[in-house]
Amino acid sequence: MTGAVLTSLVAGRLRRFLPPYPPITVFMLKGLLHRLLVISLVLLPGLARAQGAATPAEPVAVRFPEAYELANIILALTPYGQSDQFEVYKNSRYYREMRAYFAPHAQHPLLQQANYSRKEWDKYLAFRTDAYAYSFDGQGQLVRQFAFNAQGDVRPFDDLLAQVSNFVQVSGFRDFYRRHQPYYDSLAVAYRQSQHLPEALAFLTTELGQAQPAAGQYAVVLSPLVYRMNCHRDVQHVPTDFSMVPEYLLSGDLQKQPSPADVLSGIHALFTETDHGFVNP
Repeated sequence: MTGAVLTSLVAGRLRRFLPPYPPITVFMLKGLLHRLLVISLVLLPGLARAQGAATPAEPVAVRFPEAYELANIILALTPYGQSDQFEVYKNSRYYREMRAYFAPHAQHPLLQQANYSRKEWDKYLAFRTDAYAYSFDGQGQLVRQFAFNAQGDVRPFDDLLAQVSNFVQVSGFRDFYRRHQPYYDSLAVAYRQSQHLPEALAFLTTELGQAQPAAGQYAVVLSPLVYRMNCHRDVQHVPTDFSMVPEYLLSGDLQKQPSPADVLSGIHALFTETDHGFVNP
């Protein structure tokens, strides 16, 4: 449709709502509409680009990091991880697949060295959380990317790094992680949709001001195996929650609609960690 035709149509429709005017007025109206149409066609694309450029990046990152998952798998394979009913979430196909995949390596020495107990909760928490600072380099070596220790001087992951690296090599961990990448991605999407974290952050910012530190970004670090001990830390100036995935997302059916109580329970667990970045950093 040409600009002239569009102008005529709009002018004709406007005339239905206006009292009769001399022909010159209708002609002037058509001219005005034509000029407005031209201006709109010129300016709107630029405005759209400007609006897009001003739109901030997604402020909440939901992550299932490889080294963090490695640490959680190791803890889940220890005698304590297998026997305790709260540390590791076991009622999922993912857990069963993980146990079957790593069964040939059940006697690896690391699984005894990292066999912490409830009394050693600080070592258990530090082992899995400190792994977040590590990633694999181009040669497949596990290397530290930044300084971070969740429990101060309690640093079991650093202490056992050589044994962890050996476990990676002999167990085929990286292949397991790659095979399950689509599952981690689907959980990240489901988690983001169900937990309303952007809304919670907006509420806390309105009520309490910017988080400490005011980074303009937030991170949530997850594993399908974590079932207890959430924690909140400042990691590289980014407020970060090491949280757990709600049970209704882990039970095996991402299409199942959770009850309102299930949703509120999950949001409450995350909210109590998130607000530490505002009132108790």
